[in-house]
Amino acid sequence: MIKRFLSGMIVAVMILAVSAGLTSCGDSPDVGKKGGDVNFGGKTLTIASWVDYEPKLGESEGGDATYYALQQALEKFNVKVDWVITTQENHFSQFQAKSLSGLVYADIVMSHSWNHVSLISQGLQTPLDEYYEAMSEEEKSHWNMDLSKFGDHYYGLTPKPNVTFPTACMFYNRTRLKELKLQDPQELARQGKWDWKKFQEYCLAATDTANQKYGLSMYNMYNVLGGGNNVKTVVFDEADGKYYNGFTHGNEAANNMQCLEFLTNMSKDKMVYGDWIQGSEAMDDAENAFLDGQTLFTFAQNGSRLKKLGMTDFGVVTAPIADFNTDQSLYNLMESFTYWMIPSKTNFPVSDIVSFWTYAQSTWDKSRDKAYYEFNLEDYKEEQLDLNYTDMKDVEFLLEMSEKVVVKPSLDLSCSLGDLIAKGIYCEVISGNATPAAAVAAKDNEIQAKIDEALNGAAKSQDSSGS
Repeated sequence: MIKRFLSGMIVAVMILAVSAGLTSCGDSPDVGKKGGDVNFGGKTLTIASWVDYEPKLGESEGGDATYYALQQALEKFNVKVDWVITTQENHFSQFQAKSLSGLVYADIVMSHSWNHVSLISQGLQTPLDEYYEAMSEEEKSHWNMDLSKFGDHYYGLTPKPNVTFPTACMFYNRTRLKELKLQDPQELARQGKWDWKKFQEYCLAATDTANQKYGLSMYNMYNVLGGGNNVKTVVFDEADGKYYNGFTHGNEAANNMQCLEFLTNMSKDKMVYGDWIQGSEAMDDAENAFLDGQTLFTFAQNGSRLKKLGMTDFGVVTAPIADFNTDQSLYNLMESFTYWMIPSKTNFPVSDIVSFWTYAQSTWDKSRDKAYYEFNLEDYKEEQLDLNYTDMKDVEFLLEMSEKVVVKPSLDLSCSLGDLIAKGIYCEVISGNATPAAAVAAKDNEIQAKIDEALNGAAKSQDSSGS
Protein backbone atom coordinates (compact mmCIF):
# COMPACT_ATOMS: atom_id res chain seq x y z
CA MET A 1 0.00 0.00 0.00
CA ILE A 2 0.96 3.65 -0.34
CA LYS A 3 3.21 5.29 2.20
CA ARG A 4 0.60 7.67 3.61
CA PHE A 5 -1.63 4.74 4.59
CA LEU A 6 -0.28 4.32 8.11
CA SER A 7 1.61 7.53 8.74
CA GLY A 8 -0.75 8.29 11.59
CA MET A 9 -0.39 4.81 13.01
CA ILE A 10 3.40 4.66 13.46
CA VAL A 11 3.37 5.75 17.10
CA ALA A 12 0.58 3.33 17.97
CA VAL A 13 2.44 0.43 16.36
CA MET A 14 5.68 1.34 18.13
CA ILE A 15 3.83 1.34 21.44
CA LEU A 16 2.36 -2.03 20.50
CA ALA A 17 5.86 -3.41 20.18
CA VAL A 18 6.66 -3.02 23.87
CA SER A 19 3.39 -2.70 25.76
CA ALA A 20 3.07 -6.20 27.08
CA GLY A 21 0.57 -4.71 29.49
CA LEU A 22 -1.83 -4.37 26.57
CA THR A 23 -1.94 -8.05 25.72
CA SER A 24 -4.74 -10.56 25.81
CA CYS A 25 -5.31 -12.45 29.03
CA GLY A 26 -4.83 -16.14 29.72
CA ASP A 27 -2.26 -18.38 31.37
CA SER A 28 0.84 -19.37 29.42
CA PRO A 29 3.86 -21.47 30.44
CA ASP A 30 7.40 -20.32 29.79
CA VAL A 31 8.63 -20.68 26.23
CA GLY A 32 12.24 -21.02 25.12
CA LYS A 33 15.00 -23.36 26.20
CA LYS A 34 13.71 -26.75 27.27
CA GLY A 35 15.24 -29.22 29.69
CA GLY A 36 16.58 -27.06 32.52
CA ASP A 37 16.52 -23.53 33.88
CA VAL A 38 18.37 -20.78 32.05
CA ASN A 39 20.95 -18.93 34.16
CA PHE A 40 22.91 -16.00 32.76
CA GLY A 41 25.25 -16.05 35.75
CA GLY A 42 24.72 -12.40 36.62
CA LYS A 43 25.98 -11.19 33.24
CA THR A 44 24.51 -8.25 31.33
CA LEU A 45 22.16 -8.62 28.37
CA THR A 46 21.89 -5.60 26.06
CA ILE A 47 18.65 -4.27 24.57
CA ALA A 48 18.88 -1.61 21.84
CA SER A 49 16.36 0.79 20.33
CA TRP A 50 15.94 4.41 19.27
CA VAL A 51 13.12 4.93 21.78
CA ASP A 52 13.50 4.38 25.52
CA TYR A 53 11.23 1.42 26.16
CA GLU A 54 12.55 0.61 29.64
CA PRO A 55 9.35 0.14 31.70
CA LYS A 56 8.85 2.57 34.57
CA LEU A 57 6.49 2.57 37.53
CA GLY A 58 3.64 5.00 37.96
CA GLU A 59 2.79 5.76 34.32
CA SER A 60 -0.05 3.26 33.82
CA GLU A 61 -1.34 -0.02 35.21
CA GLY A 62 -0.12 -1.84 32.12
CA GLY A 63 3.26 -0.15 32.40
CA ASP A 64 3.53 -1.19 36.04
CA ALA A 65 2.83 -4.81 35.11
CA THR A 66 5.48 -4.64 32.38
CA TYR A 67 7.96 -3.24 34.91
CA TYR A 68 7.32 -6.07 37.36
CA ALA A 69 7.43 -8.68 34.58
CA LEU A 70 10.92 -7.46 33.67
CA GLN A 71 12.06 -7.42 37.31
CA GLN A 72 10.82 -10.97 37.79
CA ALA A 73 12.66 -12.04 34.64
CA LEU A 74 15.90 -10.43 35.84
CA GLU A 75 15.67 -12.40 39.07
CA LYS A 76 14.48 -15.65 37.52
CA PHE A 77 17.25 -15.78 34.92
CA ASN A 78 19.97 -14.15 37.07
CA VAL A 79 20.72 -11.47 34.50
CA LYS A 80 21.18 -7.72 34.27
CA VAL A 81 19.97 -5.50 31.43
CA ASP A 82 21.64 -2.55 29.75
CA TRP A 83 19.38 -0.37 27.58
CA VAL A 84 21.18 1.22 24.62
CA ILE A 85 19.20 4.17 23.24
CA THR A 86 20.37 6.25 20.29
CA THR A 87 18.86 7.96 17.25
CA GLN A 88 17.03 5.80 14.74
CA GLU A 89 19.63 6.50 12.05
CA ASN A 90 22.53 5.62 14.35
CA HIS A 91 20.69 2.58 15.67
CA PHE A 92 20.51 0.91 12.28
CA SER A 93 23.86 2.09 10.93
CA GLN A 94 25.74 0.96 14.05
CA PHE A 95 23.88 -2.34 14.21
CA GLN A 96 24.64 -3.08 10.57
CA ALA A 97 28.28 -2.02 10.76
CA LYS A 98 29.05 -4.00 13.90
CA SER A 99 27.16 -7.09 12.78
CA LEU A 100 28.87 -7.19 9.39
CA SER A 101 32.20 -6.90 11.21
CA GLY A 102 31.35 -9.92 13.34
CA LEU A 103 30.77 -7.86 16.49
CA VAL A 104 27.79 -7.85 18.83
CA TYR A 105 25.68 -4.68 18.82
CA ALA A 106 23.04 -5.94 21.25
CA ASP A 107 21.28 -9.15 22.23
CA ILE A 108 17.76 -7.85 21.60
CA VAL A 109 17.17 -5.17 18.97
CA MET A 110 14.17 -3.15 17.82
CA SER A 111 13.65 -3.66 14.08
CA HIS A 112 11.60 -1.46 11.75
CA SER A 113 9.74 -2.36 8.58
CA TRP A 114 11.74 0.33 6.79
CA ASN A 115 14.94 -1.68 7.33
CA HIS A 116 14.12 -5.26 8.22
CA VAL A 117 14.16 -6.73 4.71
CA SER A 118 17.66 -5.38 4.14
CA LEU A 119 18.82 -6.73 7.50
CA ILE A 120 17.28 -10.13 6.83
CA SER A 121 18.85 -10.26 3.36
CA GLN A 122 22.26 -9.76 4.97
CA GLY A 123 21.61 -12.53 7.48
CA LEU A 124 21.61 -10.14 10.43
CA GLN A 125 18.30 -11.23 12.03
CA THR A 126 17.69 -14.66 13.52
CA PRO A 127 14.67 -16.67 12.31
CA LEU A 128 12.60 -17.74 15.32
CA ASP A 129 10.47 -20.42 13.70
CA GLU A 130 11.58 -23.23 15.99
CA TYR A 131 10.49 -21.32 19.09
CA TYR A 132 7.06 -20.57 17.67
CA GLU A 133 6.72 -24.17 16.53
CA ALA A 134 7.34 -25.27 20.14
CA MET A 135 4.42 -23.14 21.37
CA SER A 136 0.89 -24.35 21.82
CA GLU A 137 -1.84 -22.57 19.87
CA GLU A 138 -2.84 -20.77 23.06
CA GLU A 139 0.72 -19.54 23.56
CA LYS A 140 0.97 -18.38 19.95
CA SER A 141 -2.19 -16.34 20.39
CA HIS A 142 -0.29 -13.89 22.60
CA TRP A 143 2.43 -13.06 20.07
CA ASN A 144 2.27 -10.84 17.00
CA MET A 145 3.91 -13.37 14.70
CA ASP A 146 2.64 -12.32 11.28
CA LEU A 147 3.98 -8.75 11.29
CA SER A 148 7.54 -10.03 11.46
CA LYS A 149 7.07 -12.73 8.83
CA PHE A 150 9.20 -12.54 5.71
CA GLY A 151 8.95 -15.37 3.21
CA ASP A 152 8.39 -18.51 5.25
CA HIS A 153 10.12 -17.33 8.43
CA TYR A 154 9.26 -15.38 11.57
CA TYR A 155 11.72 -12.88 13.01
CA GLY A 156 9.96 -11.03 15.84
CA LEU A 157 9.07 -11.47 19.50
CA THR A 158 6.42 -8.84 20.18
CA PRO A 159 3.18 -9.36 22.13
CA LYS A 160 -0.22 -8.73 20.61
CA PRO A 161 -2.42 -5.88 21.86
CA ASN A 162 -5.74 -6.57 23.52
CA VAL A 163 -7.64 -4.73 20.81
CA THR A 164 -6.76 -4.19 17.17
CA PHE A 165 -9.06 -1.72 15.47
CA PRO A 166 -9.43 -1.89 11.67
CA THR A 167 -7.20 0.73 10.04
CA ALA A 168 -8.76 0.87 6.57
CA CYS A 169 -11.62 3.12 7.62
CA MET A 170 -13.50 6.20 6.48
CA PHE A 171 -15.03 9.09 8.35
CA TYR A 172 -18.50 10.12 7.21
CA ASN A 173 -20.54 13.27 7.77
CA ARG A 174 -23.55 12.34 9.91
CA THR A 175 -25.36 15.61 9.23
CA ARG A 176 -25.07 15.10 5.48
CA LEU A 177 -26.12 11.47 5.85
CA LYS A 178 -29.34 12.52 7.61
CA GLU A 179 -30.06 15.14 4.96
CA LEU A 180 -29.81 12.40 2.34
CA LYS A 181 -32.01 10.08 4.45
CA LEU A 182 -29.48 7.27 4.15
CA GLN A 183 -29.13 4.38 6.57
CA ASP A 184 -26.13 4.56 8.88
CA PRO A 185 -23.33 2.60 7.14
CA GLN A 186 -22.32 1.14 10.51
CA GLU A 187 -25.62 -0.73 10.56
CA LEU A 188 -24.96 -2.08 7.07
CA ALA A 189 -21.44 -3.16 8.05
CA ARG A 190 -22.79 -5.05 11.05
CA GLN A 191 -25.24 -6.85 8.76
CA GLY A 192 -22.56 -7.72 6.20
CA LYS A 193 -24.24 -5.45 3.62
CA TRP A 194 -21.64 -2.68 3.43
CA ASP A 195 -20.03 -3.48 0.08
CA TRP A 196 -18.63 -1.62 -2.93
CA LYS A 197 -22.03 -1.46 -4.62
CA LYS A 198 -23.72 0.07 -1.57
CA PHE A 199 -20.81 2.48 -1.10
CA GLN A 200 -21.15 3.60 -4.71
CA GLU A 201 -24.89 4.16 -4.21
CA TYR A 202 -24.20 6.37 -1.19
CA CYS A 203 -21.56 8.37 -3.05
CA LEU A 204 -23.88 8.88 -6.02
CA ALA A 205 -26.68 10.07 -3.72
CA ALA A 206 -24.31 12.58 -2.10
CA THR A 207 -23.01 13.97 -5.40
CA ASP A 208 -24.28 17.38 -6.47
CA THR A 209 -21.58 18.96 -8.60
CA ALA A 210 -23.58 22.15 -9.13
CA ASN A 211 -23.23 22.79 -5.40
CA GLN A 212 -19.74 21.25 -5.11
CA LYS A 213 -20.94 18.21 -3.17
CA TYR A 214 -19.19 14.87 -3.65
CA GLY A 215 -19.41 11.34 -2.38
CA LEU A 216 -15.79 10.99 -1.31
CA SER A 217 -12.31 12.45 -1.48
CA MET A 218 -9.84 10.54 -3.62
CA TYR A 219 -7.03 10.86 -1.06
CA ASN A 220 -5.90 7.42 0.18
CA MET A 221 -9.07 5.67 -0.99
CA TYR A 222 -7.00 3.07 -2.80
CA ASN A 223 -5.67 1.97 0.59
CA VAL A 224 -9.15 1.86 2.08
CA LEU A 225 -10.89 0.02 -0.75
CA GLY A 226 -7.92 -2.10 -1.75
CA GLY A 227 -5.96 -2.58 1.44
CA GLY A 228 -9.05 -3.18 3.53
CA ASN A 229 -9.88 -6.07 1.18
CA ASN A 230 -6.35 -7.52 1.14
CA VAL A 231 -5.44 -6.19 -2.30
CA LYS A 232 -1.64 -6.31 -2.37
CA THR A 233 0.79 -4.79 -4.84
CA VAL A 234 3.53 -7.18 -3.71
CA VAL A 235 2.56 -10.85 -3.59
CA PHE A 236 4.44 -13.94 -2.45
CA ASP A 237 4.21 -17.03 -4.65
CA GLU A 238 4.62 -20.12 -2.49
CA ALA A 239 5.25 -22.25 -5.58
CA ASP A 240 8.68 -20.75 -6.23
CA GLY A 241 9.25 -18.69 -3.07
CA LYS A 242 9.49 -15.39 -4.95
CA TYR A 243 7.71 -12.03 -4.81
CA TYR A 244 5.85 -10.52 -7.75
CA ASN A 245 4.00 -7.43 -8.94
CA GLY A 246 0.44 -7.84 -7.71
CA PHE A 247 -0.93 -5.92 -10.69
CA THR A 248 0.21 -8.63 -13.10
CA HIS A 249 0.67 -11.85 -11.13
CA GLY A 250 -1.89 -14.53 -10.29
CA ASN A 251 -5.32 -13.87 -8.83
CA GLU A 252 -4.10 -10.64 -7.29
CA ALA A 253 -3.90 -9.03 -10.73
CA ALA A 254 -7.68 -9.17 -11.20
CA ASN A 255 -8.29 -7.75 -7.71
CA ASN A 256 -5.89 -4.86 -8.28
CA MET A 257 -7.47 -4.10 -11.64
CA GLN A 258 -10.97 -4.20 -10.16
CA CYS A 259 -10.00 -1.70 -7.48
CA LEU A 260 -8.34 0.59 -10.04
CA GLU A 261 -11.34 0.49 -12.37
CA PHE A 262 -13.81 1.02 -9.52
CA LEU A 263 -12.18 4.24 -8.36
CA THR A 264 -11.65 5.41 -11.94
CA ASN A 265 -15.31 4.93 -12.83
CA MET A 266 -16.42 6.79 -9.71
CA SER A 267 -14.14 9.66 -10.67
CA LYS A 268 -15.54 9.71 -14.22
CA ASP A 269 -19.04 9.91 -12.75
CA LYS A 270 -18.00 13.04 -10.81
CA MET A 271 -18.51 11.41 -7.40
CA VAL A 272 -14.96 12.07 -6.27
CA TYR A 273 -13.34 15.23 -4.94
CA GLY A 274 -9.75 15.52 -6.21
CA ASP A 275 -7.74 13.12 -8.32
CA TRP A 276 -4.54 12.62 -6.31
CA ILE A 277 -4.44 9.62 -4.02
CA GLN A 278 -1.44 10.62 -1.92
CA GLY A 279 0.67 13.59 -0.87
CA SER A 280 0.39 16.29 1.79
CA GLU A 281 -1.53 18.68 -0.46
CA ALA A 282 -4.11 16.02 -1.31
CA MET A 283 -4.38 15.15 2.38
CA ASP A 284 -5.02 18.77 3.38
CA ASP A 285 -7.52 19.28 0.56
CA ALA A 286 -9.43 16.16 1.60
CA GLU A 287 -9.57 17.30 5.21
CA ASN A 288 -10.75 20.79 4.30
CA ALA A 289 -13.42 19.45 1.94
CA PHE A 290 -14.72 17.18 4.70
CA LEU A 291 -14.73 20.00 7.27
CA ASP A 292 -16.62 22.21 4.80
CA GLY A 293 -19.28 19.55 4.21
CA GLN A 294 -18.33 19.00 0.57
CA THR A 295 -17.74 15.27 0.91
CA LEU A 296 -19.75 12.52 2.56
CA PHE A 297 -16.76 10.18 3.03
CA THR A 298 -13.05 10.75 3.58
CA PHE A 299 -10.10 8.64 4.69
CA ALA A 300 -10.09 8.27 8.49
CA GLN A 301 -6.80 10.01 8.98
CA ASN A 302 -7.02 11.92 12.25
CA GLY A 303 -10.17 12.09 14.34
CA SER A 304 -8.39 13.98 17.08
CA ARG A 305 -7.55 16.78 14.67
CA LEU A 306 -11.13 16.98 13.37
CA LYS A 307 -12.33 17.36 16.95
CA LYS A 308 -9.82 20.12 17.64
CA LEU A 309 -11.03 21.91 14.52
CA GLY A 310 -14.56 21.84 15.88
CA MET A 311 -16.18 19.02 13.90
CA THR A 312 -18.55 17.02 16.07
CA ASP A 313 -20.85 15.28 13.59
CA PHE A 314 -18.56 12.69 12.02
CA GLY A 315 -18.77 8.93 12.35
CA VAL A 316 -16.43 6.14 11.32
CA VAL A 317 -17.07 3.10 9.15
CA THR A 318 -14.92 0.25 7.91
CA ALA A 319 -13.92 -0.34 4.30
CA PRO A 320 -16.79 -1.55 2.11
CA ILE A 321 -16.34 -5.20 1.20
CA ALA A 322 -15.32 -6.21 -2.32
CA ASP A 323 -17.04 -9.18 -3.94
CA PHE A 324 -13.73 -11.08 -4.07
CA ASN A 325 -13.36 -10.74 -0.28
CA THR A 326 -15.66 -13.68 0.27
CA ASP A 327 -15.14 -14.14 4.02
CA GLN A 328 -15.63 -10.39 4.61
CA SER A 329 -12.48 -10.06 6.72
CA LEU A 330 -11.15 -6.57 7.41
CA TYR A 331 -7.46 -6.39 6.55
CA ASN A 332 -4.88 -4.17 8.19
CA LEU A 333 -2.01 -4.14 5.70
CA MET A 334 0.74 -2.60 7.80
CA GLU A 335 3.50 -0.66 6.08
CA SER A 336 5.18 0.99 9.04
CA PHE A 337 5.69 -1.16 12.12
CA THR A 338 8.31 -2.25 14.63
CA TYR A 339 9.13 -5.45 16.44
CA TRP A 340 11.76 -6.87 18.78
CA MET A 341 14.19 -9.26 17.12
CA ILE A 342 17.31 -11.22 18.02
CA PRO A 343 20.42 -10.50 15.91
CA SER A 344 22.53 -13.21 14.35
CA LYS A 345 25.45 -12.03 16.52
CA THR A 346 24.71 -12.16 20.26
CA ASN A 347 26.58 -12.65 23.54
CA PHE A 348 24.31 -15.49 24.63
CA PRO A 349 22.58 -18.50 23.05
CA VAL A 350 19.43 -17.54 21.17
CA SER A 351 17.35 -20.04 23.13
CA ASP A 352 18.39 -18.39 26.41
CA ILE A 353 17.51 -14.94 25.11
CA VAL A 354 14.12 -16.17 23.90
CA SER A 355 13.41 -17.71 27.32
CA PHE A 356 14.26 -14.45 29.08
CA TRP A 357 12.47 -12.14 26.66
CA THR A 358 9.22 -14.06 26.41
CA TYR A 359 9.05 -14.17 30.20
CA ALA A 360 9.92 -10.47 30.52
CA GLN A 361 7.22 -9.48 28.01
CA SER A 362 4.42 -11.69 29.37
CA THR A 363 1.87 -9.89 31.55
CA TRP A 364 -1.06 -12.25 30.94
CA ASP A 365 -0.16 -14.98 33.49
CA LYS A 366 -2.40 -14.61 36.54
CA SER A 367 0.08 -16.51 38.72
CA ARG A 368 2.70 -13.77 38.39
CA ASP A 369 1.18 -11.39 40.94
CA LYS A 370 2.18 -7.79 40.17
CA ALA A 371 3.33 -8.76 36.67
CA TYR A 372 -0.23 -9.66 35.72
CA TYR A 373 -2.27 -6.97 34.00
CA GLU A 374 -6.03 -7.26 33.71
CA PHE A 375 -7.08 -5.24 30.71
CA ASN A 376 -9.91 -2.81 31.47
CA LEU A 377 -12.05 -2.57 28.37
CA GLU A 378 -14.25 0.22 29.70
CA ASP A 379 -11.26 2.44 30.43
CA TYR A 380 -9.89 1.69 26.98
CA LYS A 381 -13.18 2.70 25.36
CA GLU A 382 -13.25 6.00 27.24
CA GLU A 383 -9.66 6.73 26.19
CA GLN A 384 -10.48 6.07 22.54
CA LEU A 385 -13.58 8.25 22.69
CA ASP A 386 -11.68 11.11 24.29
CA LEU A 387 -8.85 10.86 21.77
CA ASN A 388 -10.42 10.21 18.38
CA TYR A 389 -14.22 10.11 18.32
CA THR A 390 -17.31 12.10 19.28
CA ASP A 391 -19.76 9.32 20.07
CA MET A 392 -19.29 6.11 22.05
CA LYS A 393 -21.22 4.21 19.39
CA ASP A 394 -18.23 4.72 17.06
CA VAL A 395 -15.91 3.05 19.56
CA GLU A 396 -18.43 0.25 20.11
CA PHE A 397 -18.68 -0.25 16.37
CA LEU A 398 -14.91 -0.52 15.92
CA LEU A 399 -14.67 -2.93 18.83
CA GLU A 400 -17.27 -5.15 17.19
CA MET A 401 -15.52 -4.93 13.83
CA SER A 402 -12.14 -5.71 15.42
CA GLU A 403 -13.23 -9.34 15.59
CA LYS A 404 -12.99 -9.44 11.79
CA VAL A 405 -9.53 -7.86 11.57
CA VAL A 406 -6.63 -9.73 9.96
CA VAL A 407 -3.24 -8.06 10.36
CA LYS A 408 -0.66 -8.55 7.61
CA PRO A 409 2.60 -6.81 6.73
CA SER A 410 2.81 -4.84 3.50
CA LEU A 411 6.12 -4.83 1.65
CA ASP A 412 5.46 -1.81 -0.56
CA LEU A 413 7.60 0.44 1.61
CA SER A 414 10.52 -1.98 1.43
CA CYS A 415 10.37 -1.78 -2.37
CA SER A 416 9.78 2.00 -2.58
CA LEU A 417 6.64 1.48 -4.67
CA GLY A 418 4.63 4.48 -3.43
CA ASP A 419 5.14 6.86 -6.34
CA LEU A 420 5.11 4.11 -8.95
CA ILE A 421 1.68 2.92 -7.86
CA ALA A 422 0.17 6.30 -6.99
CA LYS A 423 1.49 8.45 -9.83
CA GLY A 424 2.54 5.89 -12.41
CA ILE A 425 -0.70 3.92 -12.40
CA TYR A 426 -3.56 5.47 -10.43
CA CYS A 427 -3.08 9.13 -11.32
CA GLU A 428 -2.37 8.29 -14.96
CA VAL A 429 -5.61 6.33 -15.24
CA ILE A 430 -7.82 8.63 -13.17
CA SER A 431 -6.63 11.70 -15.08
CA GLY A 432 -7.49 9.98 -18.36
CA ASN A 433 -3.93 9.79 -19.66
CA ALA A 434 -3.96 6.00 -19.93
CA THR A 435 -6.27 3.02 -19.74
CA PRO A 436 -5.86 0.74 -16.71
CA ALA A 437 -4.28 -1.99 -18.82
CA ALA A 438 -1.88 0.42 -20.51
CA ALA A 439 -0.80 2.05 -17.25
CA VAL A 440 -0.16 -1.30 -15.59
CA ALA A 441 1.78 -2.60 -18.59
CA ALA A 442 3.89 0.55 -18.74
CA LYS A 443 5.06 0.17 -15.13
CA ASP A 444 5.19 -3.62 -14.85
CA ASN A 445 8.91 -4.08 -15.52
CA GLU A 446 9.87 -1.16 -13.31
CA ILE A 447 7.77 -2.41 -10.40
CA GLN A 448 9.06 -5.97 -10.77
CA ALA A 449 12.65 -4.74 -10.91
CA LYS A 450 12.22 -2.94 -7.59
CA ILE A 451 10.62 -6.03 -6.07
CA ASP A 452 13.44 -8.26 -7.34
CA GLU A 453 16.09 -5.92 -6.00
CA ALA A 454 14.52 -5.48 -2.56
CA LEU A 455 12.91 -8.85 -1.91
CA ASN A 456 13.81 -11.73 -4.16
CA GLY A 457 17.50 -11.48 -3.37
CA ALA A 458 16.57 -11.29 0.30
CA ALA A 459 14.29 -14.31 0.07
CA LYS A 460 17.05 -16.32 -1.56
CA SER A 461 19.56 -15.15 1.03
CA GLN A 462 17.46 -16.22 4.01
CA ASP A 463 16.94 -19.69 2.54
CA SER A 464 20.64 -20.17 1.84
CA SER A 465 21.63 -19.05 5.34
CA GLY A 466 20.47 -22.31 6.86
CA SER A 467 17.44 -20.84 8.57
